[in-house]
Amino acid sequence: MIEEGLKVCVGMSHEIIRAATPPPTVFNFDRKAILEAPLGQLIKMFSRVSQNIDLVKDLRKIVEWRDFCAHNAFRHDLYSRAGSSDYSAHTAQDLAEVNKVTGSLVERLAQEVTAIQKQHAKVVMKSNAP
Repeated sequence: MIEEGLKVCVGMSHEIIRAATPPPTVFNFDRKAILEAPLGQLIKMFSRVSQNIDLVKDLRKIVEWRDFCAHNAFRHDLYSRAGSSDYSAHTAQDLAEVNKVTGSLVERLAQEVTAIQKQHAKVVMKSNAP
């Protein structure tokens, strides 16, 4: 959900910028690049269009845990049972904390999406009106 929220924020922000850019200047962006970007790159893109510095900092903190959960949790569990894990031990409490922090980040991103949607309606929809 974090990645999807960031994609919405970045994509809509770029549409706002494009709609607000007066001719002859243009603002082009690559939708596909946004849709295919990994979490770290999405956070970097988001940091360029958001004034919410605290959210950006907190998003950067979650990348390591996200990578662990997405790519290594199963492997870690399997190997730790055999006593040969290459990863440090993480407890259920660690994962519960990540879940709590992630939930908070999703809520904060939802607030960003709501604010951007309002701005998008004012700028982009207005510029597309006949």
